[in-house]
Amino acid sequence: MLRKGINFLAGRQAGIRARLARAKKIQVFAFSILVVYSLSVLVIFSLYFWQKAENKKTRALIEREKGAIQKRIDVEMKQIFLKDKLASLMPILESKRQYQEAIEAVFTLVPPGLSISGFAISESGEVSFSGETNDFSDFEKFLAGLEKKSVTPEFTVNFAKVENLRVRLEEGYNFRVLLRYEKG
Repeated sequence: MLRKGINFLAGRQAGIRARLARAKKIQVFAFSILVVYSLSVLVIFSLYFWQKAENKKTRALIEREKGAIQKRIDVEMKQIFLKDKLASLMPILESKRQYQEAIEAVFTLVPPGLSISGFAISESGEVSFSGETNDFSDFEKFLAGLEKKSVTPEFTVNFAKVENLRVRLEEGYNFRVLLRYEKG
């Protein structure tokens, strides 16, 4: 009977149990916070190392591309150099083409029996040359061609002058011609 009797610790045991329950809740809550914190730290470190690995890959890729670009810089420099050279050569080639057209036009005036030497052409559109033939009819054909003025559709003789005409019975006819032409 004394067992059910007086218990002086009953109130204190209830307080201890309440404190133990609260301490248990605090422990569970603290452990939960620790687990969340640990997982957060783990995730952060994982992301850090993953990002570091990605950066390393990206740097390697950048270096590889820089190397490829460096290899192509020489080619590009050569292309630019050639482009500039060609740009500076184009006017020369164009003038040569114009001279070629003028030469071809002048030679359409020359009949087959007439030979030409000392051919010169200037940028101002003047052509000079020496000619010789044994047959006077070839010389007449040449003069008739000069009188026509329009040699080809794009080549017109503005001025023609025959100088130093020499007639030798055995050697034939020697002369010097000065032309001014206009490209149409």
